Amino acid sequence: MLRTMILLLPILLAACGQGGQIEKAVREKLKDPDSAKFKDLVVSENGERACVVWNAKNSMGGYGDWDVAELQKINSSWKVNDMRGNESNCTPVGFKALDAIPKAQFEATQKALEMLSRTTGKKHDTIKDYGNISGANSFCSYYAEKYVEHSGQLADKIARGDSNGAERYKVRVDCSVKAITTGGCDIRKYNCDRPETAKAALQCGAHSCP
Repeated sequence: MLRTMILLLPILLAACGQGGQIEKAVREKLKDPDSAKFKDLVVSENGERACVVWNAKNSMGGYGDWDVAELQKINSSWKVNDMRGNESNCTPVGFKALDAIPKAQFEATQKALEMLSRTTGKKHDTIKDYGNISGANSFCSYYAEKYVEHSGQLADKIARGDSNGAERYKVRVDCSVKAITTGGCDIRKYNCDRPETAKAALQCGAHSCP
């Protein structure tokens, strides 16, 4: 299906003089970089993210559908995050949401390490280190990783103004916290992967979950 895409303020990128750098980063991902065509260049307000609509010849020598590449500036260089990205990420709100995810996950990781230390009585530098624990706390790293993942998704939904999506992930975040801090990381008591089971886990007591 042909992509039809209108990005906000596409002239911004040209004004910043970064169009060539972004196109070069995309070309480096293509089998036939010389055949690349570009349109609708857009950059985030903080200059750290960008999107460009592109097309290039495929292995059969013909052009396919237009696609959108999502890029991020890392150490002053543009890197492609996704060659077939999502148009919803290429707006001011979308850029804000993408920035919110790693920030939320970093903060969640720090909080998860604190919770794991208190629950297990052990102190490790990474969440994965807690994966070696056996016994009642054997699933602590699993719940902590889910807590970080869902915290990122929660931040994304909040930034996009998606209240229903935020509610779904908020209950998963809260369930993961309860599973770690009061449930001893017992996977038999808490299923936080779905909103329905996460709500059920939050409503039951530490020793009364099915």
